[in-house]
Amino acid sequence: MRRKLVLKKIKDITKILTQREEVEKELKAIISKVVKAKKNLKSIDLKVNKQNQELNSISIKIESKVAQLKRVTEELHIKEQLLQNCVLEVKEKNIEIQKYNSIIEEKKGELMKQTRLSRKQKEKMQVYFEGQGQVETDFVSKELNSNNIINLVGEEKLTQIKFFAEAIRKLVNKRGKEEKVQHRLEEKQYRKEDREFNELFKNFIDLHYVSGIIHSNSDELLLALIKGEERKDRISGSFHYQNWNWVITFYEELFDPFLHVLKSKNYKINGYEDYLVLTLKELALLKNFSEHRDEFIPLFNLSPEYNSTVDVIHKYISLVGESNINQITYLGFLAVFLKEKGFINYIQGTTELYTIIKKEIKSFRAIQLETSLNKNRTTAHTQKNITIEDIDLLSGEEFEQYLADLLKCLGFRTELTKGSGDQGADILAFKQNKKYVIQAKRYKSTVGTAAIQEVVAGKAFYGADESWVITNSTYTKGAVELASKTNTKLWDREKLSNLIETLMV
Repeated sequence: MRRKLVLKKIKDITKILTQREEVEKELKAIISKVVKAKKNLKSIDLKVNKQNQELNSISIKIESKVAQLKRVTEELHIKEQLLQNCVLEVKEKNIEIQKYNSIIEEKKGELMKQTRLSRKQKEKMQVYFEGQGQVETDFVSKELNSNNIINLVGEEKLTQIKFFAEAIRKLVNKRGKEEKVQHRLEEKQYRKEDREFNELFKNFIDLHYVSGIIHSNSDELLLALIKGEERKDRISGSFHYQNWNWVITFYEELFDPFLHVLKSKNYKINGYEDYLVLTLKELALLKNFSEHRDEFIPLFNLSPEYNSTVDVIHKYISLVGESNINQITYLGFLAVFLKEKGFINYIQGTTELYTIIKKEIKSFRAIQLETSLNKNRTTAHTQKNITIEDIDLLSGEEFEQYLADLLKCLGFRTELTKGSGDQGADILAFKQNKKYVIQAKRYKSTVGTAAIQEVVAGKAFYGADESWVITNSTYTKGAVELASKTNTKLWDREKLSNLIETLMV
């Protein structure tokens, strides 16, 4: 009996071992498949990374081509303005030539009149001498040759008329040739493919603050100063001009010396004042547009349903806040944006644009109220959106992480510098071949100059293109002034709150 039990146990153990071997084989097969799958996944990851790199490279090339196309478009626009000026000048020259032609025709008429008069006198004399005999007739016929007929009119006077008419004709021909040569020289000076001229203007714009010219009527005031049409004291006392103090200082200290540089290089100023001021304003608007581009990224990312000027204006109000809608640099940006994106056919004046925006305030508030009511109605069924009050409750590290995620929503690639030794930067951001260093300040009190100094140092350390400071608070007056001098962009509580609400992050 015992033997049977032992045999049974052996049999059971053998069966278990057999099953175990089978399980081990299956496990090995599964492990082999897993290893193979990992290799395949790794290979797929490599391919995906390669594709991403290729896509990034293509994106960079596309952005480069788009930028190049914009530059060419801008150059063509300037060329068109120059061509229009040339056409106007040609018309003026044609008018002068027509005046000279009318003078010539007038003198020709006088000459023909004198000729007809001499013929009549000859006929009268022939009639008079007909009854005086053949001798007298022969004498008269002999003496009344062409020269003697001219003498009857007055040789000196007739000679003067002919000489004057010939001199006018020669003068007109000479002036016409000289004007053509001069026009070609002037056109060559301004065109020369416009490389030297454009380079000089571009360098001037890059070196100096020129956004003041964006103010309404500032260009008219500058034009008056260049032409010397108005006395400064009269202009400065006029309520029709805004920003007059900046314009006068800008003209005396910067633009007038720049015009002397152009003169020294044989560029003509007289007669081209309008073109020069127009070029200055256009380039100033484009510079302002480039400087504020990163602050209005949501405008560039508008979904297709936002396809009207009103939609863009509402989004603009949402981004800058009602208290900042009249800020001149923001208005200048919006004017160029609407033109660049094809919402309007020309760059709207800032005063006219501000008037349009003010008219949309009521409509904007109504839409905001409706949106808020709809949110309250669905709060119980949906996740609550983050507000600026929620940001106040975050720790410093959580605030940095949130900002990094927020910037990703705006199309940036971001890296956190992680704690101590960050060299003045909490976040590194990258977009369109530009590097940004960002200080994140979650403060209860105002942010002072130290934050600006730190981020400026970080900009130098990391070799960045731009420096930003973002806070849930506000800035001291000293911090704002230092930021202005160091070209550091500041995001305060209002700007951050507006951006969060706009993106609904």
